[in-house]
Amino acid sequence: MCNAGLIPERTADPWRAFHLWSSDGAVILSANRTDAAGTLAGARDVFGPRLFVCRSPSTMAASATDSRHTGCGPVAQAGTGIDSVDLQVDFNPHVDGYLEYGNYYPDLVFVLSQRQATAGGEWFLVDGQRLLDAIASDPDCRALSRFLWEVELEPHRSTGAGQGAVMPPASGRTVASRTCGGRLTVRRHPDQRLPDGLSARSTNHRYLAAWAKISERAARVAPRFVLRPGELLCLDNYRVFHGREPCAGSGRTVHKLWAWTDMSFGLPCPDDLNRSCQVDSTAESSR
Repeated sequence: MCNAGLIPERTADPWRAFHLWSSDGAVILSANRTDAAGTLAGARDVFGPRLFVCRSPSTMAASATDSRHTGCGPVAQAGTGIDSVDLQVDFNPHVDGYLEYGNYYPDLVFVLSQRQATAGGEWFLVDGQRLLDAIASDPDCRALSRFLWEVELEPHRSTGAGQGAVMPPASGRTVASRTCGGRLTVRRHPDQRLPDGLSARSTNHRYLAAWAKISERAARVAPRFVLRPGELLCLDNYRVFHGREPCAGSGRTVHKLWAWTDMSFGLPCPDDLNRSCQVDSTAESSR
């Protein structure tokens, strides 16, 4: 299988950043700001009027005393306005917002570095488009390729979700699909599952497990990179899976922003958007 890992190029030019994002699925903009508001400012510099909806940036700070981990986003600390990220467990490769918004998950993710960790915390990216192409070109993987394009999966919050956790909106989408505008989309998340009606077919379970294994293998060999203070990572959340190595020690602080553009599947229901913002302190911290 091909090496689908990538290291995004760096640039201080928002115009060039947009074109690098369009071609590669990821880019690092030298934003020269480290505050939460700088995340939205940088996003607007790169995407301008294409940004339709943005969630308020969340701040994630490494805490040596907190061992909770989501594998798919921030762990919110109620009442602090700061999220705590587990330092012990590597993140699985994933797309953001899949549990919270189902079919209408954000197509853009921005991460702005405020402070680096003492050690660790390197990022990795996996190009889902490259993975799809490699699978499609392998004669032994034709059945898997059909599964990825034809069998709908649904988001399913793990059974470890505690009281107050909001279940994902009812939705179903294949691993690979295209938007109405023709944009390729690929989904990878540890909480992808088969609908009840399809779960009895052992072949479907095999293909879903194979997809997880292939993407995890790609993440293991993907090159690592450090996001320096003042750098804004811009991700195509429809194409690129991301993750992070655990931090060794406290000090790491980043700001994350989810956004929807005119290139997305559609905008989330306002009720879903508000509910997701309100329950961050329970739904995400319970995993």
